[in-house]
Amino acid sequence: MLPLFPAVAALTSGGKLVAHSAGGLIVLSSTGSYVAGTYISTAALASFLTGTTTALAVSGTATAIGGAAMLGYGTISGAVISLVGSAGFFGTTIGATGITGFLMSIGLVPAVPVIIPISIAFFSLSLLGLIGYKFSRRVKQIRQKATQTPTGEEARFTQREAKTVEKILKNAGKPHSWFWRTLMNFLGRRA
Repeated sequence: MLPLFPAVAALTSGGKLVAHSAGGLIVLSSTGSYVAGTYISTAALASFLTGTTTALAVSGTATAIGGAAMLGYGTISGAVISLVGSAGFFGTTIGATGITGFLMSIGLVPAVPVIIPISIAFFSLSLLGLIGYKFSRRVKQIRQKATQTPTGEEARFTQREAKTVEKILKNAGKPHSWFWRTLMNFLGRRA
């Protein structure tokens, strides 16, 4: 991570990661010029993407995107129960919660069949899982591209790949939440 500090600093101050014409990646400032010292070679990227720091950064980024909704059955069932909600007292909107309460309060229907909020909750959680899956596939493809590049050569990256790496680097530079640090300490890793 040490060679990436200048790139992370430039990204957090408003720059954006772009594909370099000679291969690799570099930070472009808001004025449109390359930022000195922020070139990320394919070898440095491969080293970063195969390290344990990446697992933390990618999982943190996937969490931010929404893939964390699929981490465990308890989380999913709790989210479904919260999203579905319930009707209020005696079927009124007083005390109604979740999607059921929202649909009742706006007067869309006087009583909502339970299948409608369950379907909306299932669709929402499926969409979050799909987004997290697509992001993790993109990261896997970038890692393979970087690690399979012959020594001494630079891989050419697309703008989409540069944007994905930018998200990972920005997340790696952020302090993680109390829960994340506690989990990493419990697993014997320094967060």
